[in-house]
Amino acid sequence: MTNVPSGAADPAQRVKDAFTCIAKLGTGGCGFENTLEAARRALDPSLNVNPGFLRAGALLAIVFLTDEDDCSAAIPALYDPSQQAPTDPLGPLSSFRCARFGYGCAQPLNSAGVKTGCAPAGTWLHPVASYVSFFKGLKPAGKVFVAAIAGPSSPIAVGPVGSTLEVQPSCQSAGGSAVPALRIHSVIDGISASGNTGLFNFGITPQNTPTQVSICSADYAPAMRLLGLKLAGAI
Repeated sequence: MTNVPSGAADPAQRVKDAFTCIAKLGTGGCGFENTLEAARRALDPSLNVNPGFLRAGALLAIVFLTDEDDCSAAIPALYDPSQQAPTDPLGPLSSFRCARFGYGCAQPLNSAGVKTGCAPAGTWLHPVASYVSFFKGLKPAGKVFVAAIAGPSSPIAVGPVGSTLEVQPSCQSAGGSAVPALRIHSVIDGISASGNTGLFNFGITPQNTPTQVSICSADYAPAMRLLGLKLAGAI
């Protein structure tokens, strides 16, 4: 059964075509991606923006496909375009704010270099634990599946881009580059620890060999194949 009612004769192909269409959004637009908050608002029953989507007895699979990390701000001033003067504590208006005020590392983030021991931290962004709690609370244990095809969460390095600092890509390919998805990886680790299934940049080949997959990979099929197998095993 599929909730994609038209298209190819094969229902599985209709799902593939629908996902391909949804995934082709490009990388333009605002640099402050609210990946986790967008998913929360789309699924929050109290907001009722997608009535009927969450169905009793159904499994829930959430797939993040992104070349940036989450920047869901708990303090909207993080996005304030007036906070741009060189002397302003937030610094230039760029996505570097998301890492600088959303990560905690062994080394300061407002200087160039490789950073170690990094984890989500601070109060500017919504805590990742709140998203773990929300997602796993949508279904009974074992019924929630969260996967991400994103930038590897390490290494994390800061370097100059023009006159400003930015987080350097953790992967690059002919199709583009991606920065570390540390917050998204942390949420998926939390999902895995809760008795549900979390898959970060991980897949399986047709020969059943585990393999790493990132947003920089030429083929995302291994990640989707593994998610499909996990879902089929839970039905």
